[in-house]
Amino acid sequence: MATTGSRDWAFAEASRRAAEQWRVYIIYKHTRNPDYIIRNLDLAPPSLPDWRLEARAYPNGTFEHLTHARASD
Repeated sequence: MATTGSRDWAFAEASRRAAEQWRVYIIYKHTRNPDYIIRNLDLAPPSLPDWRLEARAYPNGTFEHLTHARASD
């Protein structure tokens, strides 16, 4: 898990890791802080209810932007 206050960093790092490890990475955004978490798709989502899905980063460099569902949904 990696956290940061920068949306740009989260998207760049998720894209880099997805391409290098050939896995899908999920970007989560905190609802009250300008904080982001990136995790491999195979890992559990954050356990706190304040995290929302932001996007999926695919190994081919594309992103799927999600509709801010709660991470536990």
